[in-house]
Amino acid sequence: MNPGKQLRWSLLVFLFLVVIGCLPAEAVNPFAADEKVNIQQGSSLDSGEALFSKPQLDKNAADDSLKSTSIAVMSDLHARNWNHASLVSAFKAINDLKDLSALVLTGDSVEKIGSPNEYSFLLKTLNTLKKPVLAVTGNHDIMYKDYYNPDKNAKNPKLRTTPAERKAKLERFRKLLKQKAIRYTKKMGGHLLVFLPNDALDAKSLVRLSDTTLEFLQKTLKENPDTPTIIFCHGPLLGSYVRKGGLPLPQATAQPAAKIRKILKKNPQAFLWVSGHIHMGPSSSNFSAKVNKVDHITNIHVPAVQDSSAWMRIIKLSPEKAVVRTFNGKTGKYAKKHERTFKHKVKKEQPEKPDKEPKNEPKDEPKNTPPVDDDKDQQQPETEANPGQIFVDPADDGESLPDDGLIPDQDEEDVEGAEEDETYEESDDQNVVEESDDDTAANENAGSEVSDTSNASSNENSEAVIEKIRDLVAAAMEYINRIFSDFLRFVQP
Repeated sequence: MNPGKQLRWSLLVFLFLVVIGCLPAEAVNPFAADEKVNIQQGSSLDSGEALFSKPQLDKNAADDSLKSTSIAVMSDLHARNWNHASLVSAFKAINDLKDLSALVLTGDSVEKIGSPNEYSFLLKTLNTLKKPVLAVTGNHDIMYKDYYNPDKNAKNPKLRTTPAERKAKLERFRKLLKQKAIRYTKKMGGHLLVFLPNDALDAKSLVRLSDTTLEFLQKTLKENPDTPTIIFCHGPLLGSYVRKGGLPLPQATAQPAAKIRKILKKNPQAFLWVSGHIHMGPSSSNFSAKVNKVDHITNIHVPAVQDSSAWMRIIKLSPEKAVVRTFNGKTGKYAKKHERTFKHKVKKEQPEKPDKEPKNEPKDEPKNTPPVDDDKDQQQPETEANPGQIFVDPADDGESLPDDGLIPDQDEEDVEGAEEDETYEESDDQNVVEESDDDTAANENAGSEVSDTSNASSNENSEAVIEKIRDLVAAAMEYINRIFSDFLRFVQP
């Protein structure tokens, strides 16, 4: 080999070693931190792992189910290093909010597969929270094995669990987050809160309720026909948003959609369905829109937590109304234009008048009328159904329904809208400003989208920076490809 050719070979080898040496260790195997764990039924984290030790709601406390209160709702935490700061900021903001009784998590709290390592990270983060947690499962919490596909060329690195493994993961979730059951109810602020898990053991769709959970929902609603009801589930209702790409609807929405809708249509007291899963941000035109209403029930979409923002919903509950606001836990401000008010009409006792019957006695209000949003006042008769206590469903076997049709194993959520914090007019005031019962005209526009171009130039600058970064990455990749092409050319005989 002549000296010139030998020098070129040496130079190429040197460049190759420099490029490899500059890559981060994680780039070789991004899943190296997750050890292979063969999950067994009822398994939990090792004793050395972090445990969640926050206060829980006291079911034996004095009845305060009619007292006005607020709850925070977060979804799709996907707790990991790069959004850890957002989560800590959000939990600190929740700790500081007045009259807040609990934090509701509507699924996908772990990063990707719900392994012991991921739960350890989640629980350490949750330990900064000083409020009780009410939680339901998402697909990432229970649907995947504790280890990734060893085939590095596999299209999907996540592996689906068997029914037995999925049942064990449901129990792991319940124990580690200290939930009374995987499906349960709670009465707060004059409302019934119903928590539904993603628990069909052999489902192909990402969010599917089991037979047992559907029966639990039907039974619970039948027993509480006069109490305004809010349902929490990981997946949104079919028809509650206009799809703009991403997952097909059978994977993006709660299934079996037809059976869920049939149950809800028979129970007009259920007026809100609160969900996450599709990562819909406040910048989406679907976020607070008329399309959110399916029949008589409105779907409240909860954003995913990002590194730049930690949007959540704050729901203030009282026997007269439910006020839904959108709060950024990282900035500590509300997005005013997304506030929505849902009013109920509370029956008041008429004073007794002895000896004389009142003239023009008003007729009784119709029963079982739905509490709907904004401009229609509805009746909410009093109830005697165990206020203030958590109902634990005795049948917790997680029986599953057969899937409707052929559904592909598609696991990536639909990012419906970018989390653009600058797009919103926010307020430092953390108190919900209540409207009087006469302000129906103002309520007619509650929750409607309002365009805001006050920070258009800021958004354009951000997009320009992102575009430059993309160009630099593309140029770097092209340069590396050229080096390797030359290297392969020399190696060939």
